[in-house]
Amino acid sequence: MKNSIDFNELISDLYQYFHMENRGIILNKFCNELLLRGWNVSRIADKYGVTPHLMNDRMIKLYTESDAFIYECSVASLEPEKIKKDKFISDYIKNKIPCDQLAVLCYGDGIGIDSQIHAENGHSVTYFDFEGLSSNFAKYRLSEMGLIDKIKFISNELKLECNIYDVVICREVLEHLENPINTMQNLWKYLNKDGICFLSESFSRVENFFPTHLASNLKYADKTIKLMVNLGFRYIDSFEDTNLLVFKKTEINDNLRFATIPKISLKRKIKNRLRNKLMYYLS
Repeated sequence: MKNSIDFNELISDLYQYFHMENRGIILNKFCNELLLRGWNVSRIADKYGVTPHLMNDRMIKLYTESDAFIYECSVASLEPEKIKKDKFISDYIKNKIPCDQLAVLCYGDGIGIDSQIHAENGHSVTYFDFEGLSSNFAKYRLSEMGLIDKIKFISNELKLECNIYDVVICREVLEHLENPINTMQNLWKYLNKDGICFLSESFSRVENFFPTHLASNLKYADKTIKLMVNLGFRYIDSFEDTNLLVFKKTEINDNLRFATIPKISLKRKIKNRLRNKLMYYLS
């Protein structure tokens, strides 16, 4: 079972995919992203005239046309914590869900890292993300790896079917969306009975180097578990002391799910609120 991304393969993919671009420029973008996460997105946001933390047509153009997220996602895939989270998800699926081949939806999968891992682990994978340079790079990578025929690609969310997925993986997506609550509701719909959702978000990280994280979502910071439970999930686990959470779909009339919401001390609530307000005013 493979749970990490090869550095040399990733650099080689970048060189080959952007073969018309000078390798020195490619390496510069990659190394700057290694030194400072968000370097490419924050730099290109100025070029596109993006208003930081506000969704509009210019932001959408940045998502679909620029290569910035390819570099950000590539570097993120190599980070030790990201690799640990990848392994946690793979091990959880292997040990807690008794089936060799599961239907897995990788929602907002960017350059296709989650799709790669779970296709290699033998599951039936659906990659979902909007069409653009990042999704094209994902198709290129997965084709080069011989996985393209094992993954279904969907770019129109209306074509995602309900009640068919055993697992949905949605990582660092919600903070970019104008209506993350609607997306959370959809994740519930896509899962079959007792399906598992792995979810992480960065609502609180409305920072200069993450101009595509929307300020309108700051109000949801530290409320993800409660929101998901309200929408029909049971909270069942998390990876260490991180934002990677595990939920299980249940019936809307299952009131016992509310007992799974962990209690947060008043001290922590105040600390989180002050932190979120500080991030908002500094952004």
